[in-house]
Amino acid sequence: MSATLDALQVLQQVTLKLTALRSKIERKKRSVRSHEHRQAAHEAELAAKHEAIMQRQSAVDQLELEVKTHEDRTTQLREALNKSKTNKEYAALLTEINTGKADNSKLEDQILEGMNRLEELRAEEQVIHSKIEDEKQALANARKAAEAFEHDSQAEVEALGRERAEAASAVPSSTLSIFERVAERHDGNKRQRDVQSQGLNNEIQPGDFQAPSHEAEPKNEGNLFEAAQGPLMKLAIRGFNSIGQQTGDSRAEEFHHDYDE
Repeated sequence: MSATLDALQVLQQVTLKLTALRSKIERKKRSVRSHEHRQAAHEAELAAKHEAIMQRQSAVDQLELEVKTHEDRTTQLREALNKSKTNKEYAALLTEINTGKADNSKLEDQILEGMNRLEELRAEEQVIHSKIEDEKQALANARKAAEAFEHDSQAEVEALGRERAEAASAVPSSTLSIFERVAERHDGNKRQRDVQSQGLNNEIQPGDFQAPSHEAEPKNEGNLFEAAQGPLMKLAIRGFNSIGQQTGDSRAEEFHHDYDE
């Protein structure tokens, strides 16, 4: 049993190192995905801004067409005014001309407002273009950093994997099975919070090893083994305590102290 404690401790240490390294690699990849999402969001924003510009330009064009139509009508009315034969006819034509002028004045104000808004939209469009260019560069840098880190870490990952396999081979199959199940399934803060709320001195129930619900994704990528080591070591200690007392091996008691905090 003393050898099992040794092997379990080595396996735990190697697993922590390997998990930490893999977490760093994954963080780099998440950074890349984050930049990709931001770039996609900027591009969607640019498309929406371009559509707003097109709609505003179309509205301005329509107003200008209305002004031109009114001006053509005013020209015709003036010609008719010069040919009018009665005061009544003259007054009616003059009233329509003045009404047309007033309508055109309102349309011209709307056109001016529309043109000002177009300038604002185009300026905003340029800002988005700049954001996209900056994000492209940031994305390229993030990809380069992620690929370089993963490449540089590959040898260490493989070495730790071999070291872990060797350490696992020295752990009895029944204990190793529990170890692997806990390490695989305790992969988020949800399980960590459950462990902390239960308290590490409670007896572990069969339900402790059920896979966590996928309804709530973990909010961060903390070390998955940190959440697992409490229940795992308690299981190991529960079997080792009595033997430790018989053999005089004090490490079970030390393990209990370390994981019971």
